[in-house]
Amino acid sequence: MNEHEFYAALLPLCARELGELREANEDELARLEIGSVAVAGAGDVDLHIAVLFRDPTRPDCRFGWRWSWTEGPRPEELEFAAAVLVTNLEEDILSDRYGLPDDCNADEVTWF
Repeated sequence: MNEHEFYAALLPLCARELGELREANEDELARLEIGSVAVAGAGDVDLHIAVLFRDPTRPDCRFGWRWSWTEGPRPEELEFAAAVLVTNLEEDILSDRYGLPDDCNADEVTWF
């Protein structure tokens, strides 16, 4: 399995895991509206999963978050990789040091 095949197989697992955020105990996670989950990266940009979403408490903002699996394309780790992606997103949103950016441009994706 090459890297492209790995990410293609990982994508539906990540989408499923992200859909389960609706059941999170933390309101900051449960209220997220996931718009898209896609494999991205071309040219000089490494392959990664790009997640676009909204927080209804900030309706004018559209947020984007990128994640890549650094362990190499190991098919036996697909489920684990999807769980790590969601855990990393949760940590980035809930962390006092990170969180969603305060500023956003309504016409663009605000990446963090």
